[in-house]
Amino acid sequence: MKQVGIVLELITLGFLLFLSSNKFSFAGDSRNFDTFNKSYANSYADSLNHILHTFKKTSSLLYTNDDQAFRVSRFSYHNEPVLYVEYSRSALLGITEKRYYLKDKNLVLFTENSIVTNTNRPYISTKAYFKNNALFLSEQRSAASRAGLTTARFQKTVLKNEGQFSDMARFEDAIDQEGEFNLVFQGIAEYPKAKYIILGRDNYSAYRAPIRVKAEDEFIRELCTNIYQYHGSKLDINWKPNGADEVYYCSGKLSKH
Repeated sequence: MKQVGIVLELITLGFLLFLSSNKFSFAGDSRNFDTFNKSYANSYADSLNHILHTFKKTSSLLYTNDDQAFRVSRFSYHNEPVLYVEYSRSALLGITEKRYYLKDKNLVLFTENSIVTNTNRPYISTKAYFKNNALFLSEQRSAASRAGLTTARFQKTVLKNEGQFSDMARFEDAIDQEGEFNLVFQGIAEYPKAKYIILGRDNYSAYRAPIRVKAEDEFIRELCTNIYQYHGSKLDINWKPNGADEVYYCSGKLSKH
């Protein structure tokens, strides 16, 4: 155990030096430039992933819209985001995890791993590389199985939605429950084995956020008794995640905002 601790400390130290290093430069042809920057971005992401548990993690509620649901987590070092992770699922489209690796507030690497529906190669992995926030290379691989994906080779590709790389402001809104994610109390959904607080807006196309209630307290009983009175009210709810697909209610009160 002591040796493991020493190794983790060395990894952490190496990454922190990496994180604080000056910007690199490379002289050579464009092919060598791409190779160098790919290596840099992948090494940076691998180092960060090894010590992700040491960073401050802040997550959003689970938001739903139609059959789609997503949530976002932000990992910060000295109050600066170094990674955003977006998880989404859809009965029509499948399951996707997107990762946005940042250094000095600039996007360095984007990765997307998906299990999609209605295809004979449902496992898809995508990478996009950036230098000074500019995309210079994107590549993708796919396979019929998870094991096959690990041995498949990446091929250069053209990404269809480059606008997703500017989603960080939207992620911050999702985490802070601002903008289109500034939701209010819509009601209580009760099922034989579960009860949910539903946050949303009266707009049909607006996001919703279900929060599962495992144990009722005085505030939940008040909401259940006076649903119409509190409809449209802003709630101040403490919650915790339960895996990727659900959040649990801990405590709550009416918001002063």
